[in-house]
Amino acid sequence: MNLSSRTAQMTVLHSMTYSFMISQPFAYYSESFSNMQTQEKKSLTSARTLMYGHHSTSVRTLQEKLHSLSFYFGEHDSHYGVLTEHAVKSFQLSHELLPTGRADKLTLISIDLEEKKRMIEPIEKIAHTISPGETSQDVKKLQKALSFYGYYTGNVDGIYGPLTSNAIEQYQLDHKLEIDENIEKSFIQSLSKKMKNEKPKITHKTQTIKKDPKKVEVKAVGNVASIIKEAKNYLGVPYVWGGESPRGFDCSGYIQYVYQKQDIILPRTVHEIWNVTTSVKKLSVGDFVFYETYQPGPSHMGIYLGNGQFIHAGDDGVTISKMNNTYWKQRYLGAKRITKQ
Repeated sequence: MNLSSRTAQMTVLHSMTYSFMISQPFAYYSESFSNMQTQEKKSLTSARTLMYGHHSTSVRTLQEKLHSLSFYFGEHDSHYGVLTEHAVKSFQLSHELLPTGRADKLTLISIDLEEKKRMIEPIEKIAHTISPGETSQDVKKLQKALSFYGYYTGNVDGIYGPLTSNAIEQYQLDHKLEIDENIEKSFIQSLSKKMKNEKPKITHKTQTIKKDPKKVEVKAVGNVASIIKEAKNYLGVPYVWGGESPRGFDCSGYIQYVYQKQDIILPRTVHEIWNVTTSVKKLSVGDFVFYETYQPGPSHMGIYLGNGQFIHAGDDGVTISKMNNTYWKQRYLGAKRITKQ
């Protein structure tokens, strides 16, 4: 195959790949590259707000990025648990962001920018010409930067082989640079400038809470024993963001569904249920217990079972947890119950 045919083939392939990537939501994009050993190419800024309880490929990428930035040291298990929340809070504090523990759009942008910054500084220090066949830390730095933009898809191994050569040539074509397999300062300056000037595009929406939630009339208190029995029928049902059926629940969707089975209509969100229930000083079985998790104010809830336990739809699905658990104890806001209006 001559050079012009090979170049044309690479251009078409890269254009198709790029068009595919930018047209997909982040979770799909992440899944498409799940078998690649390098994750730097993934941009978090197209993901929705990530928070405690989520389980997705987006969370895994968040963990990988925070690990590369030395904030996360747990397993890359796609589970947004306590360690991930702590890592996000630590990042937010170090970058003068509100330490909510949830990865909202501002946090995701900051992570992307910090990652780019840490890639720019090393490549700008490359002073010598990099040639095919070279094995060095400088080649590895270059591979990471090219990988971030999807040009390089191999192992970040520091070896200037065919895959690295193809990535460099395609970058040169796309940026109208002279095709040269020897990497001079001009190539490094172009890549550095691209990373500095590129601003992340936000394509996701963040969850918002209504400041004045709709008041819902509660017409019955219900039988506590029947409610508890109904609630336990769904133990093990998986957690699903926005879920409100036995196929999958989020925390308030679960509460609402259980009470609907008792002919009691409740609002859909934790914040709204908080607003239509009455505070109690002493806990009783059947009371609602509220927690502050991913944002200020009530954002998680469950039903008190007695003996310091509550049932709720948490990150592991519908389960029973202890209120004195380290995680829940420090986030407890108080208890409320339904009263006839």
